[in-house]
This record gives sequence, structure tokens and C-alpha cells, in this order.
Amino acid sequence: MNFMKPVQKMSLLPGVLAAIALSALFLTTPGHSSIPRTSLTSQQRDQLRFRLENNTNELELLVKNQKADGSDLNRQKRDEEALQLYQRIPLKDQLDSLTLQMDQSAKAQQVKLVNLRIIGRSSTAAQKIPAEVITDQKFKLTEDQLVEKIFIEAQVQGSAEQVKAWLDSWQENQMRLVEPRGGYGSYPLVALGKSEWKVLAQAFKFKDIQFPKLKPRDPLEVLPVTAKKNPQDFAKAEPMLWNIVKKSQTLLPQALPLFEAKREFKLNEARMNFFLSKALPTERNVKSASRGAGFKSRQRAGQSGI
Repeated sequence: MNFMKPVQKMSLLPGVLAAIALSALFLTTPGHSSIPRTSLTSQQRDQLRFRLENNTNELELLVKNQKADGSDLNRQKRDEEALQLYQRIPLKDQLDSLTLQMDQSAKAQQVKLVNLRIIGRSSTAAQKIPAEVITDQKFKLTEDQLVEKIFIEAQVQGSAEQVKAWLDSWQENQMRLVEPRGGYGSYPLVALGKSEWKVLAQAFKFKDIQFPKLKPRDPLEVLPVTAKKNPQDFAKAEPMLWNIVKKSQTLLPQALPLFEAKREFKLNEARMNFFLSKALPTERNVKSASRGAGFKSRQRAGQSGI
């Protein structure tokens, strides 16, 4: 009796193998395909998720905080008015106004302004500002893109001490931002005769530019090539990642118009930062309470590049 048991086990083997073969055939038959697999490694999946979530977070924060961002933009404009930003650094040469201001500040130091003229300008060959930038990329306006230096020569009469005191007074006593060639603390004087001097200086004007159009990255661009070719298969294979893509696509139409306010904010911020780099400490304190607020702090929360 005991010899029959192994025979029974052996007789079951062909049936088991047949069932496995039939099952494999059934799963590979059209209409019964298994869930597609991607070739993403665990690290690649994490990296892709990070990029997709950053994209979504930026859009979500922009939509969620649009009222607060509008308030930030208005506060920024009030700061500009308080500091008289566009009187300090105008968008035009305004040579007549500049001459009048320098004449008045010279008289306050017992110096006579005999003549003032423009002798040159900073190079206009600044790097071209792109028409648009992707928001997950780093971009910052350079000083050459933002500001034009106007090189001026002033012919004055007075003692050396009086003329130096006049130069020292510019930062505090003139509305128009003017600095000696070489910066504050420098005395670029050329003697022309007894108590007569040539003074080299530079004024500034903001260039009439626009900040590049801000374009959020299409989440589909971030996906692997195979996912772009077969998005439906990718959606089945990576449902978590695909849900993030769909969320970004849903937010995009709401967020796009809001990038215009951010674009305006970024240009204003660049101009203000340039002025503050030249301003007195008391003027910098006026702005210190609101620097870093608004768009910028929320941008960090969303990990945006710009």
C-alpha cells in the first residue's frame, strides 16, 4: 500500500504543469494584459516625484495666496513711493533736474558749479534679456540689464576741502542718486587751476525693460521618454506620479494669469535691491521690515527657481 503514494503524486505533476502553462497563456492573450511596468528605479521615482511635487506646489501656492500676493505687490509700491525710488533713479536722463540738484547741493557747501555735462555711458551691450524663463530655473537680472550709468563731469570752484565735503554730501543731501567715480569715499578731482576743479561722477537711470514672461514647466516634460510616448501605460504603472501630473494640469489655467503679478513684483524687487545697495542705512531700514516677505517667502515654500 505504501508503494502507491509516490505514484499518485507523480500522476498529478503533468496536470499542474498544464495549469501553469494555461494560466500564462491566458495572461498574455490580448484583452487580458497585466498592468504595465516602468523601468524606473526607486531613486529615479523619488527624484521624479520631487520635481513633479515642486511644480504642483508652486502652482497651488500661487492660486491659494493670490490675495496675499496682491497685498504684497501694493505694499511694495508703497515702499517705492516712501523711498521716492523713481526720483532717486529715474527712467530718463533728466539732466536739467540733475544739474539743478547738484548746483543746490554745491551752494550748501560753498562750492560753485560752473558746468555739468555728460561725457559717456555704460556699455549698452548687456546680455539680452530672454523673452521668457521657466520658473524652476534660476534667473536674476544683472546690473547691466537693469541700470544704465551716466558718466558726468562737473567743473566747480572752491577749496579742495569744500569740494570733498560736497562729494560727501551727495548721498544724503541730493534726491538724485549720484556717486563719485570709484564710489562713495572716493575723491576723483582733477585740478584745473587755483580753486578750480574737474569732478568725475556717475548718475544712474533704470532701463525701461520688462521682466521675462514666467512660464511654469509642463509636468509632461519632466516624464521619461517612454511615458511621453505612452502616457496611458505610465498612468497605470505609476498612478501616484500620474495623479501629481493631473493635479498640476488642473491648477495651470488658474495659475497662469497670476504669474503676471509675480513678474511685476520681481522687476520692482530687482530695482529696489539695486537702490538699497547704494542707499544710506536709514533708507535701508525703511524697507527692512518688508524685505523677504510675500512672493519670495512663499516661493521658497514651493521650491521655485525664480
